[in-house]
Amino acid sequence: MTFSWQAIGLLAHFLRDTGAVETQKAATFDDPMVNTAMDYIWSQSHNQIGVNDVARHAGANRRTLERRFKAATGTTLLNEIQRCRTSRAALLLRETEAPLKYVIGRAGFAGYQQQRQTFRKLFGVSPKGYRSKQSGA
Repeated sequence: MTFSWQAIGLLAHFLRDTGAVETQKAATFDDPMVNTAMDYIWSQSHNQIGVNDVARHAGANRRTLERRFKAATGTTLLNEIQRCRTSRAALLLRETEAPLKYVIGRAGFAGYQQQRQTFRKLFGVSPKGYRSKQSGA
């Protein structure tokens, strides 16, 4: 199945990975600031956002949000951003035949090396290896 670039972009923006990395997004936390941050991360991580952008959106200084986020979720803001990007990239790798270069951009990674390191940390394989494994090749 082939998709237009616009369709791939929509997939990257709206769909979430339902694979092994889906754990925290469905959760709602007691801290509304953490919920605001989590929603922002999952709706905007395909863009080049960072921890400061999340803190600004949540209306908190970075250190306060980092402490509250870690206490509520058990992970850091940066790890959640990377997990979200990796989840989006995994979805695109499974559901499309888009070139890796395009997947990197649509998932919000700055470059291939960053995506490769994050993928290895989460899945134990490179993005190319992940795609091959998912397709059974």
